[in-house]
Amino acid sequence: MFLRWARAGLGVRGAFVRMAHTRTGGRDARPVVHSAPTLPQSFLRIMAWLPVALFVTHHVVTLANVHGTSMSPTFNPVSDEQRARPGPAPPTDIVLLNKLVSTTRQYRKGDIVTLYSPQEPTKLITKRILALGGDTVHLWVPSGANLTPAPHSAPQDEVHSLAYTEIYHDALHKLATEIQEHESGAWMRITIPPNCAWVEGDASASQSRYARLHPGMKSRDSRSFGPVPLGLIHARVEYIVWPLSRFGKPQPRPSNQR
Repeated sequence: MFLRWARAGLGVRGAFVRMAHTRTGGRDARPVVHSAPTLPQSFLRIMAWLPVALFVTHHVVTLANVHGTSMSPTFNPVSDEQRARPGPAPPTDIVLLNKLVSTTRQYRKGDIVTLYSPQEPTKLITKRILALGGDTVHLWVPSGANLTPAPHSAPQDEVHSLAYTEIYHDALHKLATEIQEHESGAWMRITIPPNCAWVEGDASASQSRYARLHPGMKSRDSRSFGPVPLGLIHARVEYIVWPLSRFGKPQPRPSNQR
């Protein structure tokens, strides 16, 4: 009987010894110490991700500043007090750009896009698409200092616009499918060609067609250079990121008061 107890005791002790040996990994086991990466290693890890970051910012999404007031009040809104008392330029809005859309070219009327200016090919401008291929735009081009247009009976769902320039542009004149001449100017009916868009700054929507545009709110857009090829579009604005008080999707175009 005593021998059985002794054997049982040895068996239990052996089990504890095996468990301890397993947990410690044996007498020769040493704790594994992970050394911090060296500066060259950290630099190489960062450089390995650089191509991914460049691809994303060049072809997928990126952040950008919107400068100027041609898209006010959607971007960089200017209050009446600021117009009356010009001071230091307010901080510019920061927006998130969707660059993938430039490959699919699936644009909709109302989209705000960045595009290369037809007049300055190295300059990016921000405008809103008002019409696409096949749509009709009725543009009033004054011939004198008075911007008041002659009466026009075009359907209200069609795009009406007011050229801020007093000069007839040959390009617009050639594009017009119909011209109604008046003493103070002319109505031009322009049908947007395929794969093109008519773009304007939102500032043009807040100006009455019966008053001269505010000098600081002019927008050089399709009213000056006509429809633009979709291939010039660089990206679409998806969100306002800064200031945080206006974070979110851009507001629709202001009501046209013309």
